[in-house]
Amino acid sequence: MSLDQYVQVDPMLRAKIIVELSRRKISFDPDQYDYEEWDYVEMPEGGFDLNFWFPDAKTFAVTAYFMTTDDTGESVRDNTKFFRLFEKEF
Repeated sequence: MSLDQYVQVDPMLRAKIIVELSRRKISFDPDQYDYEEWDYVEMPEGGFDLNFWFPDAKTFAVTAYFMTTDDTGESVRDNTKFFRLFEKEF
């Protein structure tokens, strides 16, 4: 996935999500993850589904997906609207 497919977001939103995850003691250490894990955070700006994953053999990343409401009123992840929250080479 190229970086030009990511949504541009306010740096303050990115910082608020990172602070919230830190407050909840969510780790940004790649050694804490085997393959891929998901988490969720609700912010005043909306809900975000967070993917903790390894885009390649040397990189750990956290990608935030915006949540939307489907036709039934249920909150679902919007796979077309996302941004890189964190990335670390190891």
